[in-house]
Amino acid sequence: MFRFRYFRKTSQRCSLLSLTALLIGLSSLSQGVVAEDWSYTVRPGDSLWKIADTYLINPGYWRKVQELNGIGKTRQLSPGTRLTIPVEWLKQQPASASIVTFRGDIELIRKDKAGPLPSNNTLYAGDGIRTGKNSSINIKFSDGSQITIFPSSEIYLETLKAQEEERLTSTAIKIVRGRVVNHVTRQSKGSRYEVNTPAAVAAVRGTTFRIGADDGGEVMRSEVLTGAVGVSGSGVTQHVSAGYATIAKVGSPPIAPRRLPAAPDLSSLSRRTTAQSITYQWPMLTDINSYRAQLALDDTFSQIVSEKVVEAPRVTWDALTPATYFMQVRGIDELGLEGFSAQHTFSVDAPLQAPSLRTPRDGATLRNGQPFMAWSNVPDANFYLLQLASDADFSRDLEEVSGLVNNNFKPAAALAAGQHYWRVQSVSRHGEKSAFSAARSFTVEPADKP
Repeated sequence: MFRFRYFRKTSQRCSLLSLTALLIGLSSLSQGVVAEDWSYTVRPGDSLWKIADTYLINPGYWRKVQELNGIGKTRQLSPGTRLTIPVEWLKQQPASASIVTFRGDIELIRKDKAGPLPSNNTLYAGDGIRTGKNSSINIKFSDGSQITIFPSSEIYLETLKAQEEERLTSTAIKIVRGRVVNHVTRQSKGSRYEVNTPAAVAAVRGTTFRIGADDGGEVMRSEVLTGAVGVSGSGVTQHVSAGYATIAKVGSPPIAPRRLPAAPDLSSLSRRTTAQSITYQWPMLTDINSYRAQLALDDTFSQIVSEKVVEAPRVTWDALTPATYFMQVRGIDELGLEGFSAQHTFSVDAPLQAPSLRTPRDGATLRNGQPFMAWSNVPDANFYLLQLASDADFSRDLEEVSGLVNNNFKPAAALAAGQHYWRVQSVSRHGEKSAFSAARSFTVEPADKP
């Protein structure tokens, strides 16, 4: 892969020979990303040598800075003067990245050996990350940019450098396979953030975009959600704006940007359940082949619980435990480009507890036909439903008393003599019902019995 740098005109003293050499050099490159120079503002007491010694990889480069900026033979520089300096000349120190969150099966690849994530959550240039099925990880770089690596992916941190005093950073990520989403902070002049695959390289100054690498990196899909991305391959650069995407294949230039599919409508989906399995269905999108649905424990989707690609606009989540879940769904078109995501938040509540019957005791014989009936209080119950019947199956002479706010009941009229069965159910303010309590029975003696 080749890259070229565009130098802005800084002096009228450029020789014809230098210009010719530059043009020849540019014409020989087959692929590259345009990068900007670093702009330095002269401070009181600065000299070319001092600037070169402080910031450049070779103090002798002060002469190159002098020539590039058309500065005469002077030791003094006027404060406020702006100097143009190629980023490649800068003295940048190795930087690190930190793991913010992760979930599932994650491997660290360091010095060609796979192992667990580091205990200090710190990553360095050359490190690789491999995610398993339904696994994800979020990584933060020194400039505040973040990358979320989705399930079944493998990436490497190729370059991590920083010039802390001037807040210059250099970040390069290589994707071998899988998908990532990048949230790139606004880059200072001279900084760079690049994502590379064998098919192309994406360079940004500050944006949110997804990259997918398929077929061992032979195909690269770039989907821009905010900002803009330059995607370069086979000597051609496509400038992709927010809401558009492009595809690059090894040996072919990126295609012209095409619009991303719209987000599906999830507004009618329920937000609460006590079930361990839930099925959601949404209106079908036009010109969509399938949908990617992701379920996570956080709204940044760095802690993915499950991920599915479904053909119909419907997804079922199983084995849910009580928690708040975040779901996002996006359409996938015929080229495999994924559109804008719609998000939906829902809660899985613990099943409502059934009451425990207190009195009368099971099998009791009562002379009073108006027994005091009581049960345990259930904290999440809004009211209770009591059932009375003359058989254990609650099929004969069934009577129901609903809306009982207190956890007790006394019949207004005397019950008939004989055996009675009773049980109670909790009902929440959302209308959710618990299972019935275990049934009990009692016998009311005839009123004329001595």
